[in-house]
Amino acid sequence: MPMTEKQREKWAKTRQMGRTKFVLLHGVLGWGVTVAVFWSVAMTAMNGQWDRFPLTFLIAIIGFPIGGYIVGRVMWAQQEKEFAKSQPKDDGESEAW
Repeated sequence: MPMTEKQREKWAKTRQMGRTKFVLLHGVLGWGVTVAVFWSVAMTAMNGQWDRFPLTFLIAIIGFPIGGYIVGRVMWAQQEKEFAKSQPKDDGESEAW
């Protein structure tokens, strides 16, 4: 689905931060660290082994941010693709002779 004008404006502003910062903020921190915290608490609570929480959290806080990096890169690429598709096409016919 093509981006709306509002979505284009929002992405144009977001993309000014650059890919690296976007991936770190939205992928590594926003997805990776958040999921690591929730996953490690959930797994520990389900197993009832709170003495193993530090190890579970350590594994999660390393693994999920790596996944978050990938998620961030994929999100950036997808948004860029949609942004490019939604740009007005300049076919050269708008120029006056």
